[in-house]
Amino acid sequence: MFDIVYFLRYNHITFKTMDEKRCFRVKTYTLITGATGGLGKAFAVECAARGRHLILSDISKENLEQLAGGLSRAYGVDVKIYPCNLMEQSERLALFEFL
Repeated sequence: MFDIVYFLRYNHITFKTMDEKRCFRVKTYTLITGATGGLGKAFAVECAARGRHLILSDISKENLEQLAGGLSRAYGVDVKIYPCNLMEQSERLALFEFL
């Protein structure tokens, strides 16, 4: 478990956004693939419980929307979704471009 927590803690994505006062705010996101089931879902819940903002990816858009809404309401974190099939090279590249 410690190796997984280390991975989740130190492998993240950072976005800069400008707020209404024209100040840059930085949000750090954790990317979780296969997020709607098994270990992916467990990681998503654990990261959200720790206050991490999330980018969730899986094949099913409906399941992603349901999970994202639940995590956002329960833990107050920002959750972005990107439905895709990572078995397809074109979809892996599209996810990379999204990030």
